[in-house]
Amino acid sequence: MTDPTCTLDLRLLVDRSVVEVYAQGGRVVATLPFCPPSPDDTAVSVTNHGVGDVLVSLNSAVVATANVIPH
Repeated sequence: MTDPTCTLDLRLLVDRSVVEVYAQGGRVVATLPFCPPSPDDTAVSVTNHGVGDVLVSLNSAVVATANVIPH
């Protein structure tokens, strides 16, 4: 294994309909709709389309829905 040329830190927050991605401690943020074809599709993939090696530190957390049911 060669030394990586770049280190990428990602934090993913996933709920029932949205994925939020925080890269490099929040320097880059993306919010994406998440609509899997079936409830069993729960995989997440990280792909490098660059030319160099990238070491990825990935943290993933499932968060509760923000829907509030009134009393």
